[in-house]
Amino acid sequence: AVVSTQSTGAIQWCREKKVPMLAVCLGFQLAVVEFARNVAGLENAKSGENDVLESKHVVIVDMPEHNQGQLGGTMLLGAREFQFTKECRLKSLYATCPGRKERHRHRYEVNPEYTEKLVAAGLDFSATNMDGTRMEAFDLTGVDNHPYFVGVQFHPEYLTRPLNPSPPYLGLILASHGQLEKYLELPVADRKNWRKYSQQHQEYDESDFTDGPPAKLADIKIEG
Repeated sequence: AVVSTQSTGAIQWCREKKVPMLAVCLGFQLAVVEFARNVAGLENAKSGENDVLESKHVVIVDMPEHNQGQLGGTMLLGAREFQFTKECRLKSLYATCPGRKERHRHRYEVNPEYTEKLVAAGLDFSATNMDGTRMEAFDLTGVDNHPYFVGVQFHPEYLTRPLNPSPPYLGLILASHGQLEKYLELPVADRKNWRKYSQQHQEYDESDFTDGPPAKLADIKIEG
């Protein structure tokens, strides 16, 4: 309960103070809890995983495949396809990717019994699994002028690289520098060229940085 309260407090601060935030896996779940408590009005909303609060609003529940007390082999693991169900900044960030597949590692998920209530209160779930039964992401970027407020149930860090960041992390970095909207205004082809260039230069040495950015990258540099 202490961890949940401290974490949801930090999430609330980022949401209200408009600080760029990316919530991953448990962070995604706690962001749902925070929104349920402080925006949707679900008193003492909690996660069923580790929150001992007395509450009738359990907005995060164990998946049907997970038998409590029998932890072996019960996680949702590996790369899984997902789909965007509406337009959002996160979907636009994925426009340069050939597919929609991310790696998962979790036993808990958003309680489907509360999905409609949360959406009605403004929690914009923008992606689900392929059959639409599990919430995979929310994106409140732009709501009340928030620069970046994104949560994902999957683990984008498993596939991200320093010179080829995954879309959620790229969005966080760009938003932190006030460059997200300018990047998204670029034609997708230009974004793809930048990503292709970065993939071809995974190995480098200090000399790569002595004379500024390479010409190909400089060609599409986003001016402040």
